[in-house]
Amino acid sequence: MTIQNEKCQQLISKSYGFCDRLNMNVPASFCQLVCQGRPEEWGRQSIKEARIKKFLKIPLPKSTSDNEITTVIIPAVEEDREYLERTIKSVKDNALGSIEVIVVADGWTGTNGELSYPKRIGLRKAMNLAAEKAKGKYLVKLDGHCAMSPEWDNRLKVACKGKMITVPAIDHLNTDTWTGEGGDMSFVTLDGSLRMQYVHPYEYKGECPLESDIISMTACCWMMEKDYYFELGGCDEELGVWGELGAEWALKAWLTGGRMMLRADVVCSHLFRKTTPFTIDSVVRRNALRKLCRQWILGKDKRRTRTPGWMVEKFAHINKKDICLFGVGGAGYSIRDKDWEFLKSFVQRNNLKNILEFGSGKSTLMFDNLGCNVISYDTLPFYAKTVQALSGKRVQVRHWDNKQIKGRFDLLFIDGPAGGENREQSYKVGSRANARYIACHDAQRKWELKWIEKYLSSRKCIASMDDNVIKVFE
Repeated sequence: MTIQNEKCQQLISKSYGFCDRLNMNVPASFCQLVCQGRPEEWGRQSIKEARIKKFLKIPLPKSTSDNEITTVIIPAVEEDREYLERTIKSVKDNALGSIEVIVVADGWTGTNGELSYPKRIGLRKAMNLAAEKAKGKYLVKLDGHCAMSPEWDNRLKVACKGKMITVPAIDHLNTDTWTGEGGDMSFVTLDGSLRMQYVHPYEYKGECPLESDIISMTACCWMMEKDYYFELGGCDEELGVWGELGAEWALKAWLTGGRMMLRADVVCSHLFRKTTPFTIDSVVRRNALRKLCRQWILGKDKRRTRTPGWMVEKFAHINKKDICLFGVGGAGYSIRDKDWEFLKSFVQRNNLKNILEFGSGKSTLMFDNLGCNVISYDTLPFYAKTVQALSGKRVQVRHWDNKQIKGRFDLLFIDGPAGGENREQSYKVGSRANARYIACHDAQRKWELKWIEKYLSSRKCIASMDDNVIKVFE
């Protein structure tokens, strides 16, 4: 097989990279074994095709055509100087309303009226200083190397009311044409260390809604009301000069009762540089992540009104994808949307309150968010600690100690340990537990069928999913 496209050959020479014909990041093995030079069979629509052409046809409500000022804050290092003029021109040319632009020259001396700080102060401090001077009702943080799509300001403002952060779709910027290339960097998740991880693609063909709640964001462009910005304390300067901005604001918003939303009718085309033009202190960055964990995951911040587990439940399978969040779930190892809907319906219909669980994870957090009391056992101590940290006060996650289970339970849910042949102990101990119902996950598989027949033969199957993935015995 010969691949005609030179870019295919370049990508194959790497282990992983972005294919502009498929419009997604792919491993080299995909090019060699699957695509084989036939991108039309595997590609997806670009941002322009799937979003702009579709949604720009939707007229804006008249209420957005007022003269409320939008302040665009651009914290810029000296390496952004060559891009600033085009960035500002794109911002103003494509806006409908009144725009105020505040450029913060961070670490250099500006020449066009910028706020200048010859000694570097960092992105977070730059944002806070500029926000104090802003005249606008709305604040937009924008990198100094971006192009905006038509009517971007009013289309973001449509949804940006109250406790809301609105975010555009993110494209790759072509610096020659100063337009987007059709790439998609819109959707991210937060891993077990709270680091941002890209998830590709964001939307499948034809399934892109106008507005989508999102876990976190690519922090090159976002909008919020100025009052809300300061209500949440602005940017936390203790987190360092750069990095983890998406995680900071995602946790601040979601876990204090706010929202973060992507507007599909707005695209920010952003220059993704191969290397950063400044030094990132790895120790400072690691400490920032630890502070975010203490503050929001472990619940030290008194403003927190939701548990991190609430976020895991909300975004467990967004976009029909199995996405890992905070290190929990993902990669096909957790319950599906329809699995949870089946369990949730059964719990609510029978008013079940006390849950015993073998195998902690997303299900633990989901039971928690139903208001259940949960005792969950896991064989991996570190994983048990992670799930406990994400849970509310009704949940106890314990390392399995091979001792008899005491207490009465409304439901036992068996979904661990991994590998059906390893679950015999769960079924053996579970069959002796004082539980009215026993729900078995992966009940259609060979080993689970064997353990069900061996240990639950005295119980009656009273409910089952259509595909038999979950069966409930009484």
